[in-house]
Amino acid sequence: MENEKKIPDIIIEGAQFSFTNFQGKVSDWNKSGERNFGLLLPDDIAEKAKADGWNVKYRAPREDDPTQYMQPWIKVKVNFRNRRHAPKVEMLSKRGRTILDEELIGQLDWADIEHADIAITPYEYPSINGAAPGISAYLKELKVVIKEGYFDDKYADYPYNG
Repeated sequence: MENEKKIPDIIIEGAQFSFTNFQGKVSDWNKSGERNFGLLLPDDIAEKAKADGWNVKYRAPREDDPTQYMQPWIKVKVNFRNRRHAPKVEMLSKRGRTILDEELIGQLDWADIEHADIAITPYEYPSINGAAPGISAYLKELKVVIKEGYFDDKYADYPYNG
């Protein structure tokens, strides 16, 4: 394994999401408790990721917008089970920084995100029961700036209770 190539993390400044399920809510596409999100990939990063073996998918264009193209994206898992490798997630606003742990990260499902910087790390899984080996994407680090509300500056000096 000495010659084995290490797959690099994916780093994106100004990241965009196609869907979020930081809460881990059950749905037609998700088992209960599985936190994940869809991360849109710029074309250059998508091509490099595909060449490295990541499972890059393509979102079909909306029928009502013929100018759209097949948008590359990747499903990213959010896992807090291993505390040593838990993702580092911060939500930022003019009021300050909030570290989002396993209990708080679900807030991002409803947040109005102005800007996001993200690091995704690969996990290479082996062939199991004849299935092909592959790479799962896991959230490593996320910094999210929240859009301020219309009145946030006006009421910024009032302390929070509770």
